[in-house]
Amino acid sequence: MPSESRTFIQLSDLLGVEFECPKCRAKILYPIKKHYEPLPESCPSCGQLWFNENPGLPPGQPRIVELVQKTFTSLHNISETPAIRARVRLNISESCQEESPAETRKQTETDKTSRESTKAS
Repeated sequence: MPSESRTFIQLSDLLGVEFECPKCRAKILYPIKKHYEPLPESCPSCGQLWFNENPGLPPGQPRIVELVQKTFTSLHNISETPAIRARVRLNISESCQEESPAETRKQTETDKTSRESTKAS
């Protein structure tokens, strides 16, 4: 009989939202308990833009940064409200990786090339 493993977190377990710059790798953690408006649209360290303008969304939709802001505000507002009587949990991936699949492939290829050049020596 196959088994299934799932991982959940409760809304009250959420402590913050972290933004990492794809260019300089600077990280900023915004605690859920505080209210931030507006969120920065670019990295405060190097100026790299963090959000594109509505790629693929129909005209008239909120900008991507506005959707992220609304999500963050919602998490802030509902994280510990007594108005939610049900146990609300978020199902998270078992394979939470910090690197994107492309970065993982690039690192694997670099490791492979490095091993091959070591063998040739």
